[in-house]
Amino acid sequence: MDRPKVYVYVTTSLDGRLSLEPNAILYNSDNINLDKYPRFHDIFGDNIFRALVDEIKEIYKPDTFMEGSNMIMFEGQEVKRLPKYNEDSEDLYQDYLPSEITKSPKRKFWLAIVDGKGRLRSGYKGNEDNEQSHMLHLVSYNVAPEYLAFLQKCKIPYLISGKERVDLKNMLSKMYNKLNIKSIMISSAGKLSGALLRDDLIDEINILFNPFIIGGFKTPVLFASTELNPPKILPTKLTLISSKVNDNGSIWVRYKVIPNSENR
Repeated sequence: MDRPKVYVYVTTSLDGRLSLEPNAILYNSDNINLDKYPRFHDIFGDNIFRALVDEIKEIYKPDTFMEGSNMIMFEGQEVKRLPKYNEDSEDLYQDYLPSEITKSPKRKFWLAIVDGKGRLRSGYKGNEDNEQSHMLHLVSYNVAPEYLAFLQKCKIPYLISGKERVDLKNMLSKMYNKLNIKSIMISSAGKLSGALLRDDLIDEINILFNPFIIGGFKTPVLFASTELNPPKILPTKLTLISSKVNDNGSIWVRYKVIPNSENR
């Protein structure tokens, strides 16, 4: 299957927790009350992680940065109401790729969001702060027509695949063949990376392990995915590419993912 290369990069605790608490993002402390954690205001090594990101950008040369919707909205968070769409919606359920955006010489990369339920309705285009970027929504046929009409009104491109949820394999193929996307970087661990891993769609993994343990039963973890089910679903093997110990005790590890076809 023709598809872009997919590279995961994430910062985490030593026990693989992505945040200090449930419903909070690891390296965005805006939604965490850090006053409760006075010793941990730089618990996730923000400066080191930013330097790491700059380094792997040079390695991977990404043309797309992709995230899951849970990086922006939490499960159960109230969704913005949109005007009901009462017209024929058939044309809405086609890929929407306006040429003035896809072929714009100003745009250098995509900000792609996997939003199978159509929850992200801010109208953010991605070029408000940087004319070189633009949002690309990756949706399923399960989304409401008013959501797609809203995206078109905002001139936000979208690709559509999957009946109930986004079909990641087909979606990556569309991104490759329709938009010539070749290299994707993903910092959205948890469910999205877990699903990509199970579908054999990740090529390399970069993890910055920080020197602390969080624990917790509900705190988000790396690669939240379906349980193993031999021989269909087996553990994913990795090959170490490099590792680096930082002065603060954190460790950056970079792994190549061995395709599942080679694990059997």
